[in-house]
Amino acid sequence: MSARRERFIRLAPILGVAGSASAIAAVAIVASVYAGAHGERYSLLDHFISELGQVGVSRGAWLFNAGLVAAGLLFIPHSVGLGLRIRGAWAYLGMAAGICAGVSCAGVGLFPMNNLGAHIFVAMWFFRFGLLTTLLFGIAILAAPRSRARVGRSTAIFSLLAVAAYAGFLAIASVPGAGGGDPLDPSSYAHRPRVWLLAVIEWVVFFTTILWFLGGALAVSARDRRSATPSGRTTAPRRRA
Repeated sequence: MSARRERFIRLAPILGVAGSASAIAAVAIVASVYAGAHGERYSLLDHFISELGQVGVSRGAWLFNAGLVAAGLLFIPHSVGLGLRIRGAWAYLGMAAGICAGVSCAGVGLFPMNNLGAHIFVAMWFFRFGLLTTLLFGIAILAAPRSRARVGRSTAIFSLLAVAAYAGFLAIASVPGAGGGDPLDPSSYAHRPRVWLLAVIEWVVFFTTILWFLGGALAVSARDRRSATPSGRTTAPRRRA
């Protein structure tokens, strides 16, 4: 493994932490100052995440959208580094899906809810690629030989939680909304439900995704600190002449 590649693999988890922090900060700050079209406060029970980025409604829309773009772009090298760390067919497939998920995440920020058609298109692809990313990397972690401890197998638990959340969201999102409208379009409802199941599950997707990125990144970073190389193998000491 070249020194440059090794440095990149060590840096990738840090970028994953930075991407998670970017998304968390953007959501927390904008939600705290949010006032909807009818003056309502933001609620995780009946508001979609993307409503935080609705220009003209959300006062901090620009910050939220910028945070999503930053998070998506940072998740790309994180996925590449994880694929190179684990290696193998499953890991490389997960890496490819992670790149697409990162691009789609950035696209959600670039196309906020004001451009609803494009927004829903990129958002749905994010959910699909997010499902594939967590599933494929979970398989890759479990399939990796135990003799090469590149990633702790406990990280696969984070993958399982995220896979379940993505699958649940995609299943419910396939059911038409009120009057046959798009289930992701709040304007298709005359009265916003007090507890909107699809919105709640979307938040579950958000939290499990952050847990997967952040938990996995911290786990591999800790493993790197305990070893001399990202593959988990300590470097043998040099013999003195």
